[in-house]
Amino acid sequence: MLPSRLARQALRCFHRPHQIPRTLLAKPSRFSSTKATPPRNDSPELPDHRKVGAQQELFMTSIYSPGSPIFLPNGARIFNRLVDFLRRQYVSYGFEEVITPNIYKKSLWEVSGHLQNYADDMYTVTSTSRARQPEATSCPPEATSCPPEATSCCGDREPPTATSDGSSRLAEGEDDDYGLKPMNCPGHCLIFASKARSYRDLPIRYADFSPLHRNEISGALSGLTRVRRFHQDDGHVFCRPVQIQPEVFRTLAFMKSVYGALGLGDGYAFALSTRPADHYIGTDAEWARAEAQLRGALEQAGLAYTVKAGDGAFYGPKIDVMLRDSHGKTHQAGTIQLDFQLPQRFGLEYSAPAPALEARGVFRTLDFMKSVYGALGLGDGYAFALSTRPADHYIGTDAEWARAEAQLRGALEQAGLAYTVKAGDGAFYGPKIDVMLRDSHGKTHQAGTIQLDFQLPQRFGLEYSAPAPALEARGVPLAGVDAALRETYGPVTPVLIHRAILGSVERLMALLIEEYNGKWPFWLNPRQAAILTLNDTDPVVDWAAQVRRTLLGIEKEGGADAGLSQPNPTGFTVDVDASTRPLGEKLAEARAKEWPFWLNPRQAAILTLNDTDPVVDWAAQVQRTLLGVEDEGGADAGLSQPHPTGFTVDVDVSTRPLGEKLAEARAKAYGMILVVGKQNVEQGTVTLNSRDAATRSREDLTPTDLLRRMKELVDKYQ
Repeated sequence: MLPSRLARQALRCFHRPHQIPRTLLAKPSRFSSTKATPPRNDSPELPDHRKVGAQQELFMTSIYSPGSPIFLPNGARIFNRLVDFLRRQYVSYGFEEVITPNIYKKSLWEVSGHLQNYADDMYTVTSTSRARQPEATSCPPEATSCPPEATSCCGDREPPTATSDGSSRLAEGEDDDYGLKPMNCPGHCLIFASKARSYRDLPIRYADFSPLHRNEISGALSGLTRVRRFHQDDGHVFCRPVQIQPEVFRTLAFMKSVYGALGLGDGYAFALSTRPADHYIGTDAEWARAEAQLRGALEQAGLAYTVKAGDGAFYGPKIDVMLRDSHGKTHQAGTIQLDFQLPQRFGLEYSAPAPALEARGVFRTLDFMKSVYGALGLGDGYAFALSTRPADHYIGTDAEWARAEAQLRGALEQAGLAYTVKAGDGAFYGPKIDVMLRDSHGKTHQAGTIQLDFQLPQRFGLEYSAPAPALEARGVPLAGVDAALRETYGPVTPVLIHRAILGSVERLMALLIEEYNGKWPFWLNPRQAAILTLNDTDPVVDWAAQVRRTLLGIEKEGGADAGLSQPNPTGFTVDVDASTRPLGEKLAEARAKEWPFWLNPRQAAILTLNDTDPVVDWAAQVQRTLLGVEDEGGADAGLSQPHPTGFTVDVDVSTRPLGEKLAEARAKAYGMILVVGKQNVEQGTVTLNSRDAATRSREDLTPTDLLRRMKELVDKYQ
């Protein structure tokens, strides 16, 4: 346990409920556009995320960056927990996180189509290198080496190029126009194109949390729901056509899981957004096919949906998840978008030696043949022959025959089977693979055969129903479609699925603020626990600090020699109120501030009953336990210092009455309100108080048991 003096010193580093400036809500700074609390009225007031955000100090905005929210510590905790929650799910759903640039050259946006279809919503960034670039100094023709000041020759560096006005600029686009990215898809296309891909590599799933910028008009900006800078759990799946349906189903299941964990239940709906009236890329046929696939996926999953005609992205249709705020207005959250265009524009390809043959059964039949001939004891006494199109007397086009022959040839090569070609020996309706056996006289005979036939099903008008057209094999109907759209031997263009589970993290936070009305689930709560001391004596304050460290999962806080053996932090937030205010006042404040036992941003508050040394020391010890540190600060922080738990635990060791401390802790919506007094010091416990003033329940727990309970509450959602 820390000496009382050090405990008090350490606790000053943590927010205490009574020290939060009360002018923040009443008088906004001239640097902030945060509104003052509106006057009360008699009608029931619906939750407003802007008001609750100001009350709980979650975010603010500034006139110097309109539409770009500034997250305060409490809001940053919620934001990071949402992102971390998704990152944990990525392991199960096969996504790998990447980090991509914020700006790209204009030429990239031309390739992607954004410059032609999305320029009004983008920000342009122009380099000023031309103004900064000094005049070039050339070497004399006879010089064997360049002087130090020369800039127009030298080694591997490309020299500056002259411009029409006689000035020079850095070579290769240093003063080109750039664009702030509104989406991550072009960057992910660059990653896919960075090396050769095989069909065996697919699906490839990338995730990206990089900030995005979209130039919303100023009149449309609103809190966190309509912003110019935002973060999106942006993901892209590069897949084969045969994989479209399972990937869409997987994403729908991911969405339902996440929204369930967020407590949204059935409070969301699905919408199918179709082709815009103008400003889109691709043919009408491609759009119709993509829309049919998404519609089929929704219907096969048994999900009700509405159609938002013309509301698709410029590159493809999409499935949107719609959430309703407390005022009845709907907002888009998650999305699934099907895109055949962007991979084509970026020239993306993967190698497919025998595309889609797994689905058509050729490999299975070859394995069957080898198994049967092996059982008959023929060993390697047989050979394969590929019989191609007859010279005459055949049906179908030359293109259809070429495609069918390529598929059979690819199957043989991919299976590693040697074969001969019997030119012109195919059936009149299609090519075939024959198994040739030799008799005792050396004569060969055909035994087994595999024949590929596109003709007979067409001539008999055979059909099968596919909720999402032909998703099992190709993504498009096999009959009546241009051969270029079908999988063929050689390089194939992948399908791109854009997906976001939360959508804009900022917008989802706004909807969650109003959904919970500031009463956060424990795992999201920025104020997870408050420790309220009954007095500010050194033992009580020290114990409150120790309880806080236990909950946070740290042995010591600060110190230059914190070592590598630190255990993992719990991730909780615990505040301590060790003021000398009455306990009732501390409790009332803790409840008012929404320190949750199962809801909120500040995760825990520790309130002391008095400020005597034992009480303060014990409060500090509890705080250290919750934080996951052995000690707080000091020169003797050793190498065995465990890693923080990740919780936030505040300690209030002031001499204010406990009632005042409680009232403040409740007002700040702490998830847990912990009271520490002399009796707790003697018993090695803390008293867990209900956040609800009407309930007034209490429970004595050891810091270790309390930490276990906090972890269980968080693990429930991970």
